[in-house]
Amino acid sequence: MVDNVVGSVVTFLLENVTQLVTEEAKLLGGVKDQVALLGNELRMINLFLRNTEGRRDENGTLKEVVSQIRDEVYKAEDVIDTFILKATMHRKRSKVRKVIHYWDHGSTLHGIAKKIEQHKNVIKGIYDNRSTYGIEIVDSGGVAESDLEEILHKRRRSFEEDDVVGFSNDAKALVKQLVEGGSRRDVISIIGMGGLGKTTLARKIYNNDRVKNHFGVRGWVYVSQKYRIQEVLLEIFKSVKSKSKFMILTDELHQELFQNLEAWYSSNMDKLNQEAWYSWYSWYDSNKDILKQEEAWSSSNMDKLNLEAWSSWYSWYSSNKDKLKQEEAGSSSNKDKLKQEEAGSSSNMDKLKQKAWYRWYSLYSSNKDKLKQEEARSSSNMDKLNLEAWYSWYSSNKDKLNQEEAWSSSNLDKSKEAWISSNMDKLNKERFIKLNDMKQKDDEEVKELLSKELNLIKESQLRDSLRDLVEKIYEKNCKDLQDFTDNELQKGLCRCLQGKRYLLVLDDIWENIAWDELKHAFPENSKGSRLLITSRIKEVALHAASPHPYELPFLGENESWELFCKKVFRGDPCPLQLEDLGREIAKSCNGLPLAIVVLGGLLANKEKTNHIWEKVKGYVIPHLTDTNEGKTCLDILALSYNHLPRELKPCFLYLGIYPEDFEISVRQLIQLWIAEGFVRQIHNRNVDYVAEGYLEKLIDRSLIQVATRRADGGVKTCRIHDLLRDLCITESDKEKFLGVCTENNRSSNSNSRRLSIQCATHRYISSNRYCDPSYSRSLLCFEDDNNLNDESDLEGLDLEWLCKTFKLVRVVDLWNMANFSLIPKKIEKLILLRYLRIQIGKLDVMPASICSLWNLETLDMRHSQIKCLPKEVWRLQKLKHLFLGGPTSLPRTNKKSLPSLQVLTGIAINQNTESLLSKARFPMVKKLGLHSLGGLERTLLSSLHPLQHLQTLKINGLLHLPSPESFQLKVTKITLLCRNISPTVVTVLGSLTELRILKIKGIKGIDPIRMNLNCDESSFRQLKVFKMANLHIMHWNLERGAMRRLQRVVIHRCNYLVMLPVQLRCLAELQDVEVLYPTEKLAENLRQLQMKSECKLQVYPPLHASN
Repeated sequence: MVDNVVGSVVTFLLENVTQLVTEEAKLLGGVKDQVALLGNELRMINLFLRNTEGRRDENGTLKEVVSQIRDEVYKAEDVIDTFILKATMHRKRSKVRKVIHYWDHGSTLHGIAKKIEQHKNVIKGIYDNRSTYGIEIVDSGGVAESDLEEILHKRRRSFEEDDVVGFSNDAKALVKQLVEGGSRRDVISIIGMGGLGKTTLARKIYNNDRVKNHFGVRGWVYVSQKYRIQEVLLEIFKSVKSKSKFMILTDELHQELFQNLEAWYSSNMDKLNQEAWYSWYSWYDSNKDILKQEEAWSSSNMDKLNLEAWSSWYSWYSSNKDKLKQEEAGSSSNKDKLKQEEAGSSSNMDKLKQKAWYRWYSLYSSNKDKLKQEEARSSSNMDKLNLEAWYSWYSSNKDKLNQEEAWSSSNLDKSKEAWISSNMDKLNKERFIKLNDMKQKDDEEVKELLSKELNLIKESQLRDSLRDLVEKIYEKNCKDLQDFTDNELQKGLCRCLQGKRYLLVLDDIWENIAWDELKHAFPENSKGSRLLITSRIKEVALHAASPHPYELPFLGENESWELFCKKVFRGDPCPLQLEDLGREIAKSCNGLPLAIVVLGGLLANKEKTNHIWEKVKGYVIPHLTDTNEGKTCLDILALSYNHLPRELKPCFLYLGIYPEDFEISVRQLIQLWIAEGFVRQIHNRNVDYVAEGYLEKLIDRSLIQVATRRADGGVKTCRIHDLLRDLCITESDKEKFLGVCTENNRSSNSNSRRLSIQCATHRYISSNRYCDPSYSRSLLCFEDDNNLNDESDLEGLDLEWLCKTFKLVRVVDLWNMANFSLIPKKIEKLILLRYLRIQIGKLDVMPASICSLWNLETLDMRHSQIKCLPKEVWRLQKLKHLFLGGPTSLPRTNKKSLPSLQVLTGIAINQNTESLLSKARFPMVKKLGLHSLGGLERTLLSSLHPLQHLQTLKINGLLHLPSPESFQLKVTKITLLCRNISPTVVTVLGSLTELRILKIKGIKGIDPIRMNLNCDESSFRQLKVFKMANLHIMHWNLERGAMRRLQRVVIHRCNYLVMLPVQLRCLAELQDVEVLYPTEKLAENLRQLQMKSECKLQVYPPLHASN
């Protein structure tokens, strides 16, 4: 399969080229035409890559072509970026130096133009010769891909476990949903990462005895990525049909059949009525002698039979009348009734006798066939048995029968007409009711019913005409099921399921459109039918009207160990000397059943010794991926990657830059994606919001796991499973997208566009100091050099090597390296840099050279101590995020501003800051972090009104706030770090009408002042999250009406708080109360606290443990 990560590279370069042509015409100078022509070729290549994406590549030709395109596009990108670098440097020269370097610059332009022309021609040649390569864009890869996926599906089945581990509670919950829901047809879904056991769990539920007994019809179909709607529908048919061969009608013929049947019944009404008459008369004529005998017997024995029935009833009544009278005494409403029954028994005797007789005869009727057989063996009872057999019917019709018999021979026609006339409406109604009922039947059932109908018709001409009608319809039907259209199959399946309570499992569904194409085949028949879906994609489950998808969790440590032992030892116990080692190995699979099953299967076939298992520990992923079974494991997971939309693939592969088990900051990840050029602005949507959407899609597709959430419910940190990380690295290596340097492999991969250093950075630098310049666009370091003890290890650790080796770099993250004491002036040459994250220790002024990086969007120096920013900072017109450790002062300016800045933290509160804020020098700021230097915040905070987009405010060292009237901001989140919080501050905060999240934290190392927290009834009207930590709160008073929208409360180490407000329990929307490290007295009170059932109280350490 062809994977076009290259497409994102082409798109990015195409945007750069377009921007250069439109916005930097002067910069391009003499190469503008060549760059424009290159852009034209890139557009054609981009279209080609889109059309070939995901196609099956049988002989590797397409893969080779795409590889050549990638290499040429990379080279073209290098040429253009190098030109921009040199052109920018030349433009910054003085007029004199420009004259001196005139010929050099001209020669550079000529060389650049020539290289661009060469790469353009190569790319054009590849595109023009695509037919020569045999890769014209035709839809020819579907079958091969489907076959490959089917093979992979069969391999996946071999990893499924019959004796499921860890799913007992999940299975019980889902079985309950299936069998105890309402009568409506419901969709229930199981979602989760590939290899998590969704299909295994679904199969356990499908084979559950309770489920089998509850549903009359069950079916299972594997949908897959490359599904074909016809094949899926036929598989469902085969699954729900008991016969290996079955028949369905096309919808058109189904309608035609019943239209013709209605017409036939209407036109043959008289003949059918005559058929009914002759059928009735034939029966009567053959039974009339018996009926007469029954009548005679009945007359002579009626009194006797009635008396026997009466005696039986009266015997019961006599033995129970005392009890009945006692019941009568307790019920005045029934007293009169009982007396009347007793007194009137003689007057009702005839009626009671009749009832007794009919009860007796009903019993007889149900056994009359058996009695007739006995009659043959008993001549003494023959007459009685024959008479009794027909008495019930005959007694109600004897007068009519006698009259008909009397003149039947001479008046047979009149008798027939009279019978038909009296029964016509009833007969016609019954026929059309039967016809309508037949319409709701399965096509096979209709055929069987018509066959029975033909056998009932005695008149040959009438029978032949119906047979001809039916046979002509079935002759026109499709001979092969493959000939039916999708729509015809849907309607046929719908008729098949109509009127039945069914359970269908749609396993491994990937697309919303797959559900849309299938759903009309599943009738809503109010029988309590269910559809069970498994998917890796949450959006699919929600689209199928499953409001609460069941998200399958990873296995816990004990469950992982149980499954591991089951696969390794196959029922035998684990030797004690291997248990600790085995648990570590099982834990390394991070709860993924697929990984545990594969690894367990591998170890089951190896010698079970400490020596062998020690080799596996710590290298679980390599052991998994270096075997055929492990590669199949990766192939199963790769299905999720292959299914990703084009724009999400580079975002997913980028996760390979992080080390194993790394908890990833989501905000940082989004900034990196944007800096790398993976995220495109859609219409007028903010690019950050687009990136957040990408993240949510990867989470919904079970490729990223949420680690922690922010107070507002958004994702704060995330992680990726080690196997998926290995998939990222493997795919990235193929595409030269990303290279990872570890202790075992420190050599620089100059071909990779991104470099992740996951070893001691200084050692990497030592190993690569004299290498050729790298064309990597990103450099990220994750090994902590701050832990180095040997000063010689840090010798020469500076940024010179960065400026020399990575001249075209866009992203630099050296946060984990030791503090740099010096930032060289040469850093200003890295003009393509968009993201810079470093530590530089203590500085009076941030180096002005950083401010020459005019493409910089994110500058993160939050762990550096910088007193002041240089005046050149106003050059950074593209800067969006500026993170400083603070307190840092801003430089003065009269007219300049930072129009793109959205995040500004670590700023000292002083008069200059107040002036800049009041003059809206940061008009787009959404998040602002301030440091109080003592008492100046009152006036400064009044100057925040021009910040119309401000949403988040953080103040370190707050003492005062201005009056409510002058502090009416629209911020939604405030974080305060303070020694204490005064009543005035509480009042001001409580008056903010848009405030949703409030965090108040005591400053560590400063002894806080004991205080009370009083919330008035009108305060904090929209607050949803309230967190206080390390505060000496004595009492928290919450008046009625205060914090009425509160949903979550977190109290952390408030050592003087002994009780929660009583009013807290009355808040209607409160969902979660979390108390961390409470005092003993507060813990005791929490034991007695009764919260609403909707609200969860969490205490750590748990209340049963000592505090």
